[in-house]
Amino acid sequence: MIIGGLVASGNLRRLAVVVLAVLSLAALGFVAPALAAGEVEEEPAQVIAETEAADEELEEGSAWYPPATAGGAPQGGAGAVAIEDPGTVTDPEAAEEEGKRPPSAEWVIAPIPFSNPTIGTGLVLGVGYIFPMDESDPLSPPSTVGLGGLYSNNGSKAAGVGARTYFNEDRFRVAGGLGAYDVKYDFFGIGNEAGDRGFSVPIRQRGAGLQLEYLQLWRDDTYFGARYTFTEARVSLDVELPDWWPDILPDELRSTTGAIGVLAERDTRDSTFYPTDGILLETGVDFYGSIWGSDFTYQAYEAAYNSYRSLDEETVLASRVYARQVGGDVPFYGLSLFGKQGDLRGYTAGQYRDNLMLALQTEYRRHVKGPWGYVVFLGVGEVAPRLAALNFQDLLPSAGVGLRYTLAEENHVNMRVDVAYGKEGGAVHFGAGEAF
Repeated sequence: MIIGGLVASGNLRRLAVVVLAVLSLAALGFVAPALAAGEVEEEPAQVIAETEAADEELEEGSAWYPPATAGGAPQGGAGAVAIEDPGTVTDPEAAEEEGKRPPSAEWVIAPIPFSNPTIGTGLVLGVGYIFPMDESDPLSPPSTVGLGGLYSNNGSKAAGVGARTYFNEDRFRVAGGLGAYDVKYDFFGIGNEAGDRGFSVPIRQRGAGLQLEYLQLWRDDTYFGARYTFTEARVSLDVELPDWWPDILPDELRSTTGAIGVLAERDTRDSTFYPTDGILLETGVDFYGSIWGSDFTYQAYEAAYNSYRSLDEETVLASRVYARQVGGDVPFYGLSLFGKQGDLRGYTAGQYRDNLMLALQTEYRRHVKGPWGYVVFLGVGEVAPRLAALNFQDLLPSAGVGLRYTLAEENHVNMRVDVAYGKEGGAVHFGAGEAF
């Protein structure tokens, strides 16, 4: 659908950019590990010498400690996590002897009903496969591939495929996704006043999008990389907008956005699915422009900090801080908004949107018995046109409780049902995996 839309509109240059970006990032994801392996093969004599020296130490009965590499990258443990943190153990055979082996592959099939004020009531069907890229590699977290679709009673529908992979002892992380959507929702306008007013107009937005991401280990659980994002959007209005409504411009009704992004990440979590210890710090800047296939020129700055602390064997305290700021010629659907992801549950998606958003939340997670568990969460957030405009009067509170049921025991993947309450009411949120 993306390529068809570009060809139909005569934007062959944009098509070339998209294809080039896809091929470049895909090649980078597969070539980098091979180059890393090639670097090892360039010095066989050195490797042989180091091996002989290690053998001599072992024969003499001395203790041998492998050199530390990317310790603390997302791993997990028995029960609640995927692979236990191996510390400085980098030898696969030694890790296997200590019980630190990759978890077995698992299928996850999740038919998830949903009901929210944005697109109504419907069903999401997702199928995922969780597996180790290399069974002899105990340091890389499990990789995931999946596909899914949704349909709601207001006629909204969407489908997509995606993958997130980890390999070469977690030195490389490659992810990507492709999807298409046809969604009907209410547009409230831009800013806190528009959200508080509660007046909305029905919108139908159709399109498709893709995202490719590549990260490479630098040192001490820190990664750097890049991503490419492309979306196509066609917006139609079922009613004529009032004269005083300036928030949707004609050039936003049929448009494309494309960006290249720079990423930095620090990850010390003990699991990518259900962390019980560690942090995840993610930062990124996306540069939208015509060279990347975009009708609009703007920048999006994003930062998130997640913290996980185990209180006992059955309890985890998780916290998250998230911020996003956009600047430039930004289409209304590129603004920062609440309700799209797990930040600040209890609000209609898009009711509060602006250039800047900030959200803080904490969640108490408790395993009860067997596959069952529950959570209690609190949060607060705000949108604003700029940082200086943030104030306590426009804060948006959020609170709620949730039920958890384990879908994949080996990797501890939960289905979640959260009942959340915001400033003007509540909402029910369904999903596979934790909110953050």
